[in-house]
Amino acid sequence: FAEGATINGGLFKQLREGATVKDLNIAANNVTWKTGGQLQGKGTECMGGLTASIEAGDGKYNDISVITSMANIVTIQNVHVTADFTTIDADVDNLAIGGIVGDLGLICLIENCSYTGTITDINRSKVDMNAYNSGCGGIVGVAVRNCGPIAISKCVNNGNISGYGQVGGILGGAYKTAKLGG
Repeated sequence: FAEGATINGGLFKQLREGATVKDLNIAANNVTWKTGGQLQGKGTECMGGLTASIEAGDGKYNDISVITSMANIVTIQNVHVTADFTTIDADVDNLAIGGIVGDLGLICLIENCSYTGTITDINRSKVDMNAYNSGCGGIVGVAVRNCGPIAISKCVNNGNISGYGQVGGILGGAYKTAKLGG
C-alpha cells in the first residue's frame, strides 16, 4: 500500500466460499484503516490486513451452516501482514479486527501466516462488550456463526493486541457454533 493511503476493510473487503490466497506479503506503514466488510446484522464492522471478512456467496449468515462441503473451503496460506490497526471511539455493537482476517464466517484453512504490528481498540465505553461479538486477534479477530470447522495452523503473531471484547494472540473470539480444529 502507498504511504498515506486509506484502506477500507483490508486488501480484500471480503473473500467468499472457495477463495484461495497464497504467497502474499502485505506491508502497510503509515496507512489509515477503516472498517469495512459490513455483515448482516446491526453495527457489525470488520477490518483485517488481508480481508475484512469471509462469508458465503449469498453474502448472508444463516442459523444453519451455510457451507457443508469441504470443497468450498477458503484457503489462506503463506500470507504475511505488517500493519497497525487502531480504532478510536468506535461505538458499533460488533467489531472484529484481525491481523489477517477480521470476521471469519466459513469453513477455512489458515496456514503458515504471520502478523506483525499493533491492534489497538480503544475508548468503546458506549458499547456493552459482553452482549456482542467483538474481538481482536493477531490472525483472526472473530470466528462467528455456524462457520463450520476452521484450522489455524503454523501461524505466528508477532504483534501487540489490546482492546475490548475478546482479545487473543491468534484468535480474538469464537461465537455461537464456530468449531476450531487443526
